[in-house]
Amino acid sequence: MDKAAILALADRVEALTGPCFNIEDQIEKVARLPWRFPPPNYTASLDAAMTLVPGTTIAASFDWPPGIEGATCGAVLTLVTLEGTRDVKAVSCTPAAAITAAALRAIAGGEDAN
Repeated sequence: MDKAAILALADRVEALTGPCFNIEDQIEKVARLPWRFPPPNYTASLDAAMTLVPGTTIAASFDWPPGIEGATCGAVLTLVTLEGTRDVKAVSCTPAAAITAAALRAIAGGEDAN
C-alpha cells in the first residue's frame, strides 16, 4: 500500500465538484481493491462509499454536518477497533464523496483531515 498515494487521492476526492468516474477507477487501483468495471460509484453512492470503510473497523458512524467550518458536505468517520477509537474527517461535494475521502484516509492510517 502506498500511503502517500492514498492520501493524495483522498485530497483529490475532497476537491471534487461532482461525482467522478476517473477517480473511482483510481481508488480501485491505488487502494489495491479487486478491479471491477465499471468501478462502484464511490463518489456518488453512499452504499459504495461504505464498502471502503476498513475491514478492521468494528463500528463506524457518520455525522452530517460534521462541525467542520465552511463544509457543505462532510463526514466524520468514527473508527472503533481493538486498538481504540479515532475520528477521521473529510469534506467534499457530496456525502458519498466525503465518506470516500474519510475512508481513504482511514485505509492509509492518516490523521484527521481539516
